[in-house]
Amino acid sequence: MFGAQGTATLVINNYGPSLYSSLGFNTVQQLLIQCGWITVCPLGNWLNALVVDRLGRTRLLMFGFAGCVLALIGECITVSIYQRTGPRAAASAAVFFLFLHIAAFSSSVDATSYIYASEIFPTPARAKGMSISVSGLFVATIIFLQAAPTAFAAIGWQYYLVFICITSVLFVVVWTWFPETTKQSLEDVAVLFNDTPKADFEHKDIVDVQEHDTPKQ
Repeated sequence: MFGAQGTATLVINNYGPSLYSSLGFNTVQQLLIQCGWITVCPLGNWLNALVVDRLGRTRLLMFGFAGCVLALIGECITVSIYQRTGPRAAASAAVFFLFLHIAAFSSSVDATSYIYASEIFPTPARAKGMSISVSGLFVATIIFLQAAPTAFAAIGWQYYLVFICITSVLFVVVWTWFPETTKQSLEDVAVLFNDTPKADFEHKDIVDVQEHDTPKQ
């Protein structure tokens, strides 16, 4: 949940008008672009909800992180070109990459990160684990958003490089260590994380069946 905000999504959302202003767009254009950008998010989340059980949690997370990295790389290149030479095409391309970023994030990472965080904890610790996970989201939000004005003023588009590095590391972490939990029962997920031996569940099922079938005296 912390790393999902390391994709720069909330930075782009909160400082969108400033970003569009630096690309030469006037106030009305900034608001229209921001409205369009925000509109992509619920549509992407709707798509995320439709495919998350078919494609899998880890696949969607990796797809989203890879898409965010590509979009941020494109953003760095186009903003750099615009600042050096000022062509209108570069500014338009920069806006396109910001839209590509939110499309990749909302359709794969946004809803999936909440689902995955709610599945990986054993039942007695699920509420606390989910709370800690969501608190990680807000910690990341505070860090990245508070640093954004100073970073954009000092290094400009190079601030995106921080998020490219974070998201690239996350892609490797998910690929290497995150087990897939799609279509797994909570007992099977517990086995994946070595929370409870599978034999214990099988034994409990047998005991439950025996108690149910045994007539009361």
